[in-house]
Amino acid sequence: MDAEELDRRARTYDGWLRPEVVTSLVDAGYVDELYRQAEAGDWYCARKAARILAEQERPDEALALLDGFVHAGWWTAVDEAAAILDESGRSDEATALVRRFAEAGNRLALHRLIALLCRQGFLDQAFVVARPHADDWFLISVLVDANGYAGRDEELVAMLRARIGQDPWQADVQVVGQLAKVLERQGLVDEAVELLRVHANPPGTVQVNHVEQLADLLVRHDRLDQLQEVISRPGGEHAAEHLAKFLVERGRIEDAVDTLRPFIASGDPNRAWQAAQILERGGRVDEAIDVLRPFPTSMTGDIDWIVNRLAELLVMQGRPDEALSIIDSLTAPKQGPWFEIARIRFWVLAHSGRVDVAIAELRAHHEADTWYGEQELATLLTDAGRLDDAVALLQASSHARQHRIQLPQLLIRQGRITEAIPAARIASEQRPVSAVDPRS
Repeated sequence: MDAEELDRRARTYDGWLRPEVVTSLVDAGYVDELYRQAEAGDWYCARKAARILAEQERPDEALALLDGFVHAGWWTAVDEAAAILDESGRSDEATALVRRFAEAGNRLALHRLIALLCRQGFLDQAFVVARPHADDWFLISVLVDANGYAGRDEELVAMLRARIGQDPWQADVQVVGQLAKVLERQGLVDEAVELLRVHANPPGTVQVNHVEQLADLLVRHDRLDQLQEVISRPGGEHAAEHLAKFLVERGRIEDAVDTLRPFIASGDPNRAWQAAQILERGGRVDEAIDVLRPFPTSMTGDIDWIVNRLAELLVMQGRPDEALSIIDSLTAPKQGPWFEIARIRFWVLAHSGRVDVAIAELRAHHEADTWYGEQELATLLTDAGRLDDAVALLQASSHARQHRIQLPQLLIRQGRITEAIPAARIASEQRPVSAVDPRS
């Protein structure tokens, strides 16, 4: 099997266990089964098993599990093997393994090679590898992040400045951020601030990455007056979010919430979410509820995420009926609640001692027979201790492909491993797939 086919199978999980199922196997203690599947050619099992062996300081056994995939020339496996070699103190072998792929032009291999050389202190070699790719922010980012190498920042600054130019509209967002980082490291804080300030607000737009980086830079250097000016500009809500985090870290809860209040008052649900989180962590859950309470009816677009959080807080405070009332007020009178809102109602019922009511309501819902309706029902049945019913529901479903995570996980919980593995291996394409040795 060649690298291209392995890459396709990794993307589609064709014939391989998905990572979630692999994790369930390990969590349930079925490590022997994990090794069996790894040795039979299942990539995700091999990767997990190799990690376990590496953590047990058994790198040779770990690498043996990856050998077939590496031999096929598949970069994903090579990268994993290189990481294990590097972490086990065999950096020279890791570098040699990666270099062949880097020299062939593999961008990810180039990134890994530059990082390996930097960590080993071979900065001259790292720059030699990186220079021909000075226009690639991803590769140069390794050099930017390599702190503590005196005498190289000037060269980095020159490389980055050459990429930016004079027009903020044309500047690469990633390169601007990298240059600001190096300037700050050099002690040129004013230059870094001005660079980010200019590029944060090109006429008529906002570059959120730059606003956030500028806010963090000003916080680090205790320039809160300048930060207030950033907060007053377009995109200032993102700067306010970072200032609020800073204030919370210093125990200034009220100041943090006050920083967000103007944006909450203007209808910003994201800042309301952050303020509610701050208040909840400070033990002020009722106030958190009050902050979120207006948004389910005032927001436009998707509202399930804010309704879900509000419902969680209300249940936490012993106010489930209030949560149900809010949800019911959003229900379309003839068609019933759309499913993302309906599932929040089921959750509230189940977590307030009414799981049988939740199950009955879900069974009666017009989307109960969809794959997502079945998964929600299986979850409710599982939470009610009716694991056999949940498994039977999913096994009888006509949506088997959509259940190839949840059903195997439930079977694993029941100890039915011989059924769980084939249930998890339903192919991405409608054809039977068997375990394949990558060396074939």
